[in-house]
Amino acid sequence: MDITQTFYDNLAPHYDKLFLDWQSATQEQAQILSRLLQNYGFDTSARILDCACGIGTQSIGLAALGYSVTASDISTAELEEVSRKLDEIYYKEKRALEQAIAVRKADKNISDDEMDEIADMEEQLIELEEKHAENMKEIVSNATDGILDSVK
Repeated sequence: MDITQTFYDNLAPHYDKLFLDWQSATQEQAQILSRLLQNYGFDTSARILDCACGIGTQSIGLAALGYSVTASDISTAELEEVSRKLDEIYYKEKRALEQAIAVRKADKNISDDEMDEIADMEEQLIELEEKHAENMKEIVSNATDGILDSVK
């Protein structure tokens, strides 16, 4: 392990503190990068390579916009941080969907339209779980190679 890799491995758990609000920065940077990509004729069907992904600030944001992102970094600790952050995002989204479903199901007078909405939310929950499982599988299989191809 060289000095650069050691530096970034040690920085990884603190990297998001470099931003006033990391999640907002992730969204803002993704919007800026997406506009640049669109200006050059690329849409969300483009595959993006983030060569020094760090903790995923751009990768996670672009993936949230629908891009297929391959992210790599020399720091295993930073790739582990990407994994942790994806977990946080997933569980937050999952809890929000589960709570919305529970609230709607608790209503005694559910219309057919509301039943359809509940079914749609339950389908979104299944899709979210499948996407997260796929992402985490790829993180585990690729982190040892220093490549993360998971934030699709």
